[in-house]
Amino acid sequence: QKFAVEPNGTRFAVHASGEYVTPEAGADRREGAVFIYDYANLSAEPVAILPPAAAPGGSFAGGLIWTGNQLIIANSNAHGGNAYGYQAHGVVMIYDTTDLSAAPTIITGTLGVLERFGQQIAVEDGKLFVTDNGDSYTTGRLRVYNLSNLNEAPQDITPSVINSGDQATQVMAKDGYVVLGAGARKSIFIYEVSNLSAAP
Repeated sequence: QKFAVEPNGTRFAVHASGEYVTPEAGADRREGAVFIYDYANLSAEPVAILPPAAAPGGSFAGGLIWTGNQLIIANSNAHGGNAYGYQAHGVVMIYDTTDLSAAPTIITGTLGVLERFGQQIAVEDGKLFVTDNGDSYTTGRLRVYNLSNLNEAPQDITPSVINSGDQATQVMAKDGYVVLGAGARKSIFIYEVSNLSAAP
């Protein structure tokens, strides 16, 4: 369902989700998997990335971005979520593509049950944007992480004109701008990435 190419064009990542996963890489998981292929040797068995034990749940790799030496995988159904996202908290996992055998850095939201953190992700100007929509009674927010320092506290963006239950759930970023969508309100908010504290 998702596809991402390494910036230098050497490898690509393919996301397989749902009930069944291609077994050629030893994966037989309902949660899904991500397979890494080498363009120069497509007949070789791909590297399989499976959901880590620290982040169980359905729909692994709901979001997939390859930026620099970082492969970012989002799973908004993780931590208690089943295939339909029930009671899903959500996580975002960041892998170092120079050593795919290493454990990923895992980031989570803080809004609680049915949060679905990471339903959508985007990257622009070294920043990772993660939707954190909360449950049906929650306003939702956009969390912004510094990809060069993931230990740094994230910046939260919540437009003052959206209300409880609006759910900030859609995000895209390009050319120095990030667009946040509040699906329940049917509104979008556009920010400059270089000045996220300014009004949209």
